[in-house]
Amino acid sequence: AVLSLPALERLDVAAVEDVAQLAAGARRPRKEVPPRKLELDLPCEGSEVRLVVSWHDCVDFWRIVAKGGPSCTEALACADAAATLHTTPEWEALRRRIASEIATPERLLSGEAYLR
Repeated sequence: AVLSLPALERLDVAAVEDVAQLAAGARRPRKEVPPRKLELDLPCEGSEVRLVVSWHDCVDFWRIVAKGGPSCTEALACADAAATLHTTPEWEALRRRIASEIATPERLLSGEAYLR
């Protein structure tokens, strides 16, 4: 047997308040997501190089690629293993899904949204 709880019992307190306000017709400003960025200063041949890594969750990344965002589209299209610092099975699965549902990386790079 499977125990199923009503939706309001599965949500945290903040989500329950949000749902109640929205159901009552309240309009609220859209919440801005703070930038997710990691900045590192790395030694390189007697000097320092700044490495900046920005990341997005899958939903944000998907939306940015669909709109032709340059950094995400170029990251998706980069198939050069030597240029890839880190990869995960989730990244490869996301690349395959975008290629099958939106477009291949090559088509994204030649698309109107990217070229604007």
